[in-house]
Amino acid sequence: MEEKDTEAQGLISSTFFSRAIAVDHTKVFPVMVLATMSSGKSTLINALLGEDILPSKNEACTAKVYSILDDDSMEEPKLYITSNDGHVNVIEENLAAALEEANNTDTVKDILISGDIKGVFNTDKALLVIDTPGPNNSRDALHESITKNVLDKLYGGLILYVMNATQMGINDDCQLLSILRAHMQKHKKVKVVFVINKMDAIDFEKESAAELICEIKKYIENNGIDNPDIIPVSALAANLFKKVLEGEKLTRSQYKSFLAMYELFRTSDIRMTSYAMTEEVPNRMNKIVVREMEYTVAEIMAAIENTGITYLENYIQEAQILSSENSSVKINLKSAVTKFSIEYHPYLLKYTFKKNGKRLSAYNEIRKRANTVLFRNLFEKSGNWSGLTAEIVKLCNTPEVEIHFTGRQTDYNDLKGCIDQYNGSAVIHLCFDKCHSDAELIQELDQIVSDAKSVIPQPAARNREGRNIYEVYDEAKNGECDGEYHLKVKEAFDDIIRIRNKWNIT
Repeated sequence: MEEKDTEAQGLISSTFFSRAIAVDHTKVFPVMVLATMSSGKSTLINALLGEDILPSKNEACTAKVYSILDDDSMEEPKLYITSNDGHVNVIEENLAAALEEANNTDTVKDILISGDIKGVFNTDKALLVIDTPGPNNSRDALHESITKNVLDKLYGGLILYVMNATQMGINDDCQLLSILRAHMQKHKKVKVVFVINKMDAIDFEKESAAELICEIKKYIENNGIDNPDIIPVSALAANLFKKVLEGEKLTRSQYKSFLAMYELFRTSDIRMTSYAMTEEVPNRMNKIVVREMEYTVAEIMAAIENTGITYLENYIQEAQILSSENSSVKINLKSAVTKFSIEYHPYLLKYTFKKNGKRLSAYNEIRKRANTVLFRNLFEKSGNWSGLTAEIVKLCNTPEVEIHFTGRQTDYNDLKGCIDQYNGSAVIHLCFDKCHSDAELIQELDQIVSDAKSVIPQPAARNREGRNIYEVYDEAKNGECDGEYHLKVKEAFDDIIRIRNKWNIT
């Protein structure tokens, strides 16, 4: 009966935290990391943290439970080490060394890190990442007991089960999967995702990634877990790329790994997000120098995305959001009416959001205040105004919302049609602040095309069908192509950008 009462109040038992540190367990979204030895779970957590805090040697080196409590307001992490006698030591410098010492000290009972997990924003619940000992360390039989003890205190939230892509089907995995299956059957609120790490170690010239994931899925299902969620990642590559973005100097060994990982995860595909400018990333075409070699911010960010870590961060964020949907805790703004402004450029996928006159950053304010990773993606999919409308209402959180739109008449009409069909509780007023004609919008494209003409060699100015890219662009502009006008213009413009990028013109 006591367990049911605790479960009703939170996703993790109140006994998880030390009495010496006051944490409201009902305001926590726990993410427990389970793995056998050599899966790279500590490297994965470091990649999520964006900083090397946990020890990540190639052994089952975590002798205690580490908890990382997400605080989006913190610039530098803090370490709270609780001894058996209840004394708490707060450390703010040389965290890695302090953690290693605490890990090997028998008198240390609990280790809690408070810091900003940069890839995920808190909702009404703070993210709590729990790193447990690997249960297959034969040198310390206590590891499995500690892991089971922590698992018993988890009533909901998310479990990241980390597997080594190169070591499928080991006996220890089968044993841990059996423990996990029993826990899932007992606690239906617990969600599990299988993170297949060390994908960088797979030789894709000899082995298909798709076939490998299918084999892993079959292996998990054979262990009694149906329809598993699976996310393949390379935590090592993501960690290195994030170091580069933060301007950290790589060691000789790290630089060697960086070159190999970048070659594996780089992308040459056209990406409109590469040209987006936000407060968080003012210019994605800015250069980063790594040992005299230049890379753009956009190239490194695309490589990070290809490691799978961004998808995992979004998965965690979405699970955290969904856990809050039925929460009785609501935050209401004092203002009864919220003014929300949208400016939209359909050809460049360029957009600006303002809430009560304040510009919002898609990567920061919107995700943090709206509690959703889907907001930006909804808007980038042209025509998905229905999903955008619901997200705006959720973001504003007031009985009435004024939506002010700047853009084309056709896009305004689409948005109006979706708002007319909106059946939620909020009252929405739609205003057309300013109409941009296609001619005005295309002027911006013309300038980019004009610049491209002066540098792309004429023989290279051909699309995949062998046609001159500028002639196709002009035909699309003049309405000489069949099909929807702006899509044809955008398609022709994208060809020019693709060839421009091929010639390394930024």
